[in-house]
Formats: sequence, structure tokens, C-alpha cells
Amino acid sequence: ETPTESTVSESQVESSSLTTPESESVFSEEESAYRTWKDLETNEPAFDKNGAGVDVQELLNRAVTVENFLQDYPESVYKDEAIEYYNKLVTAAITGGYVSETPNSHLYLDESGKAIRKEVLDTYNTFLEGNAGTKTANIVEEYVTLLGNESGNFTDSVKNFYVDMVERMKNMSDMKATDNSETPSSEANSKSAR
Repeated sequence: ETPTESTVSESQVESSSLTTPESESVFSEEESAYRTWKDLETNEPAFDKNGAGVDVQELLNRAVTVENFLQDYPESVYKDEAIEYYNKLVTAAITGGYVSETPNSHLYLDESGKAIRKEVLDTYNTFLEGNAGTKTANIVEEYVTLLGNESGNFTDSVKNFYVDMVERMKNMSDMKATDNSETPSSEANSKSAR
């Protein structure tokens, strides 16, 4: 008797999981996209009590995943959560946890404390090669250009970029999909508005 009950129960579960209403499939795609980055954060948090818990490459990869989610689902019920997470990821990937004039360690500085480590610059450049056209890459490219102008040194201009970037990230509530050709002009408009 017990094996028969178990077999019936398993077949009922299998048949019920095969039938999904069409309207549920649209929700399931959004939910699946949300779970892609949310489950990763749950299983391997990007941040812990000490700051970033993953390397710069992983921060940037996660940022692009969230950026894609926001572009694919601009009206998502998860939009605010996604924007907040995106901002944290990009900010950490660029600033290395630097907070103006507070005694903390910048994760990406070399031993001298005066320049960004070469391997971090290499990571940024590798990221740019594989992610051209994303908003995240546009931010990283702007930063890498500044670092090139500053010979990789941790100057006041770099610190000011951090402050400016944090302010810009607060205003990135409109992450709707855009044509990649419009992205630079959008950035120029935001710069001229400042």
C-alpha cells in the first residue's frame, strides 16, 4: 500500500508542475531574472561587515547583471531594491570603500597608499573589453580615463570623482533601457546640469 501511495503522490506533483498559466510565465521570467542576482547575493554576499567581500571583477559582473535586469524590467516591483544594490556594487567597485577623510583602507591602493594597484587597473580594462555599451562600463571607462590622466595616482581629482560618482549614483533611479548610442549624450546632459 505504501509504495502505491508514494507513486501516486509523485505523479501528481509532476503533472501539477507541468501546467503553468500563460500569465504566470511572464512573471516567472522576471522572477527568474531577479533570482539570478538575488540568490547569488544570498549564497555568496558581495558585502560583509568589513565592506566588499568579493573582488572588483565580481562586483562589476554583478552590477552588469543587475543593470540588465533593470533594463529588461524597468517597471519591476524589485526596481528600487535593484537600483540600491546596483549603486552599492558600482560604488564599491570604483571607490574601494573609500570614504572622504575617514580612517579606512581603500581596497585598491598599492602598498604606498598613493596609487591604484596595477592589477585593479588591468581588471577594469578587461571588464571594459567585454562589457562595452553598458552603463556600468561607461562609468568604469570614465574612471579609467581619469586614472590615466592622473598616472594611476590617488589624487584629489580621483577623490572628487568618488564624491561626484556617489551623488550621480543616487540619481540613477531611471535605469530604463536606452539605445547605447544615446548613453554618452545622456551623460553629457547630466554633467551640464550640474
